Amino acid sequence: MQEIVKLLSRLAASRDSIRRKKRELLKGFIALINADFWAQGLVYVPTGSLNPIILKGSTNLPLQLRANMIRSMCSRDKKSADPTFSLIEEKFGTSTHITITRQDIISDKDWYELPYYKNLSSKANLDHFLFTLYPLGDNKFTSLHIHRKQGKPPFSKREVKLLHFLIANISWMKEDQLLDSDEKFISLPPRLYETLLHVIYQGWTNQEIADAMGKSLYTVKEYMKDLQKHFNVKSRAELVAYFARAAHPKTILQLPPK
Repeated sequence: MQEIVKLLSRLAASRDSIRRKKRELLKGFIALINADFWAQGLVYVPTGSLNPIILKGSTNLPLQLRANMIRSMCSRDKKSADPTFSLIEEKFGTSTHITITRQDIISDKDWYELPYYKNLSSKANLDHFLFTLYPLGDNKFTSLHIHRKQGKPPFSKREVKLLHFLIANISWMKEDQLLDSDEKFISLPPRLYETLLHVIYQGWTNQEIADAMGKSLYTVKEYMKDLQKHFNVKSRAELVAYFARAAHPKTILQLPPK
């Protein structure tokens, strides 16, 4: 705890932006607990949906792993999608702040049999994780994953308590720019949805998106044209601005129903 206090004291005196403070705190925290990667986001979980929708996020995950996680978010196959939210909702509910380890929601045996683990986590050399979910109202949450590489031990109860404390007591660790309650829902085909998330969440170029999706550059350019047409904008910059400016604070993306 003494190391955490020192880290917080240094950041409290810093004049850095909130975004930079978050990154520095998470960087220092994962070093203290011998973790490797983190991913934080403001998410929206529509009623009856098992797949959360990331509205904003930041991460130190490797680029290809980030691409694969976005692909799992876009999957309409429940077996391939990230099961964390549905498992938490089933076992604990989502009405209060919760911080857990992977073992709290699923046994090792069951975890290692999941297609999600075999197709994503295992290939990315990831195993144990800490997860915290902080409800912000209206089905919106701040979420934070902290991962360890394979071969490292599970997270301890002490580490769970430390992460819970950080999120609960540091206001700038929680997103404060929320959407209103009367959101505008926009449904997109999975490939366009995935492309759009790479643009607004990752800031990737068309070539980087093509590489991550296993598509040709021509195909991704066609996806971009379709997105620009859908949102009635004339460029990538206008598309990004559409989701950033205050003129469209109520836009939430969702996958079309099966």
